[in-house]
Amino acid sequence: MPVVLLHPIGLNGRSWRFAPASALQAASRYDLLWHGSRAQPAAPLSLASFANDVIENHDGPLDLIGISMGAYVAIEAALARPERVRSVLVACFSGGRGGSERLRERAQYAEQYGMAGLVEGTLERWFTRRALEAENQFGVSYARETLLNDDPRAFAASWRALADNDVWSRLDQVAVPTTVLHAASDVSVARADSKSVAERIPGAEFWVIPGPHLAHLEEPDAFEQATLSHLARVHKLLRARD
Repeated sequence: MPVVLLHPIGLNGRSWRFAPASALQAASRYDLLWHGSRAQPAAPLSLASFANDVIENHDGPLDLIGISMGAYVAIEAALARPERVRSVLVACFSGGRGGSERLRERAQYAEQYGMAGLVEGTLERWFTRRALEAENQFGVSYARETLLNDDPRAFAASWRALADNDVWSRLDQVAVPTTVLHAASDVSVARADSKSVAERIPGAEFWVIPGPHLAHLEEPDAFEQATLSHLARVHKLLRARD
């Protein structure tokens, strides 16, 4: 079954290149709409357009692995097209409860000050102080370079797409095997919020891994092992159903 890795806001499919070579080597490291190599779409960005784009550009039942914004896209795809989504793993994901105004403020900030004006504050939310102060930390360097090269219009449009979502109210409708990952040092998503997401999704499991908000960049080994454990759990569940 195709495994699709869905990246955070402002980054791209290259953010997964730091994952150790493993069973994920053949996974799709997909650039979401208006990210990476993707040009501005004709229609305004929305969570639905992100999710539909992922579904329409991959064949067969999909295992979706999403972190931060990628988690929102994974859940939206599972809600909108359950016949195409086999499972989801969502990491560093609050479900969007109560944060819409803050997200709109980030969109406005990007438009007003550009990417250079927001990059350092964004990195402070994404990584631990240890990683930020380390020399040649690959995840930090990649994220800084990528954000500085982003179009602030795309960054703002993506924040507004998240702000306009209604994922939280529909989590109890997710009908595929789900794992919710919380990163222990995440300053953007509290453990209690991650746990609440897991409690709202029928049958979801809640796991904690080391790392900050972008755990896949600072703790790629731990993130990969959690992903492989999730896929093994899904395979076992589906085999038991058959």
